[in-house]
Amino acid sequence: MLRSVAILLIVQLAVADVDGGQCKLSDKKLKMVSKSFEKKCLKKGFESTLAGCESEGDPEKLKKRNIKRCEKNEKRLAACGFSCQVDGGWSDYGDWSSCSAKCGGGEQTRERQCNNPAPQKEGADCEGESTETRPCNQQPCPVDGGWGDYGEWSECSAKCDGGTQTRSKECNNPAPAHGGAGCKGSATEERDCNTQACATLYRITHTTGKAKYDGGVTSGGYLFTIVGDSGETGEHDCSADRSEGVTDSCTIKDSAQIGKVKSMRVRNLSDNHWRFEKASVEIDGVLRGRWHGSQMIKDYGTGEIVFTYIGDKEVEYEITHVTGTGRHDGGGTTGKYLFTFKGANNPFFTDYYDCDANRAPGATGTCIIRDAAELGKLEQVGIKNLSSDTWVFKKFVVKVNGVVVATWSGTKSVPDYQSVWVDFQ
Repeated sequence: MLRSVAILLIVQLAVADVDGGQCKLSDKKLKMVSKSFEKKCLKKGFESTLAGCESEGDPEKLKKRNIKRCEKNEKRLAACGFSCQVDGGWSDYGDWSSCSAKCGGGEQTRERQCNNPAPQKEGADCEGESTETRPCNQQPCPVDGGWGDYGEWSECSAKCDGGTQTRSKECNNPAPAHGGAGCKGSATEERDCNTQACATLYRITHTTGKAKYDGGVTSGGYLFTIVGDSGETGEHDCSADRSEGVTDSCTIKDSAQIGKVKSMRVRNLSDNHWRFEKASVEIDGVLRGRWHGSQMIKDYGTGEIVFTYIGDKEVEYEITHVTGTGRHDGGGTTGKYLFTFKGANNPFFTDYYDCDANRAPGATGTCIIRDAAELGKLEQVGIKNLSSDTWVFKKFVVKVNGVVVATWSGTKSVPDYQSVWVDFQ
């Protein structure tokens, strides 16, 4: 249906020639005539030739005098270029949309509608685009910094006794830009280096033999070298009392990194031979090597002993023995006998230990000794009798951490002031 308002809004006021006539209606009169034409003609069924003007009623009911009047008004309107068609018109744009990006360049859009007015009666659509676009937030995005790789470590600040090294990295992967955050954390890393002692202190303790010619010179006669599994010290004079039967110590300092101690080499620079029966070495105050036996350092000769390595972990040996039932088989409880174990890692031994236990005839006695020597599999037990109490035993069992590791059975006598060795079965 035609809307009177729409017709009024789209009235064409331009002057045009129709059958040689000219528009003789004022704007006000034109609006009145067009309104009357819609109401009294088109809605009553008058069939108009004006563009877009459609008849709505029954033309058969329209009286002739009314037809004449409608034809007259139609000519008047035609002379003024009137048309019932309504071309579309754009509304105002709406608000801009949110920017599609917060930085680095985005877009915003806004829209308008073809409803001011909407096209009617075959009127033309609005010309142009319904959507408008513009750039927004063109500023660069912030770039947070990222750490690059570390550089090389600096030279150690000390050659021994512990120093430090540093290395640094740069905040350039990427570098912060456009207000971005810097890298978190420190740009410098530090580590310890050359932690080895500048000079390791070796304390050598030895016991010289008791025979008439076993003694050696105190100083200047022998050069000592401590040998490890990854190096050895230089040769050092080591001043100590080496008289017959004397136990004494001397110290040497050396910066070599020798690893795990293995042996001691002694070179005789003179014709003063020397025999010793025990030796041990402490490294920076910790016992690391132990040996006992008999070693002669001949005139102008060189001798070497192999230490039993003493580790950091102490092993607990639980000894259980059964004394013989004979009248004189029993032995003293404590202070009479010293025990040592020999391992498969020949010639490695524990130290000698007193072991307090019941050694009455027929008794089963148990005692415990502890030692950090690294022996490997146990092969023998050595027993040294310090008294005139002979002791006979029938059975010997050794446990480590509650597990039986060595056994022996038979009959064995430990005579007065003598030592015996028993091979485990």
